[in-house]
Amino acid sequence: MNFNTTQDVTNNIFTTTTTFDSYGNLAMTAEDEQALLKDYPLNLTYSAISFTGKYTVNGKDIVEDETNGDTVSLVIPNKIIPIDENFIAKYSIAAAQVLSSELGTKLTTPELVAQAKCILFKDKVLAQINTLLTAVRAKDNNFAKTNPIKTTI
Repeated sequence: MNFNTTQDVTNNIFTTTTTFDSYGNLAMTAEDEQALLKDYPLNLTYSAISFTGKYTVNGKDIVEDETNGDTVSLVIPNKIIPIDENFIAKYSIAAAQVLSSELGTKLTTPELVAQAKCILFKDKVLAQINTLLTAVRAKDNNFAKTNPIKTTI
């Protein structure tokens, strides 16, 4: 599966949106993957994701840094989203919502923390989708692909 992520800032509100782009990957055709997900539908469940990571500033970019980064975490109400051609996962935060206690030695402004939270959301959502898709792709076999099965007795 392929996804697009857009990041935006308007009026000091930072938003990241990940949407479905297309079926298929290097190992599976679009038709095969679509059929597989019809047989084994998947849902992304926010409560199954630990929205915590460490981020830092590298030039003009916020990047993950599990060694020296500042800890960033999200508390998000649970949501269940089907992973299909209508998939949309969106997170927004105003810089004014960032608490002073969330500022760190690397992420020193509310705007940097808000950006890191958006990137954390995107990273964790895509990682969870990858985990779910890997598990369902392991179920792929020829069980229902060779029908009808003719038998002569």
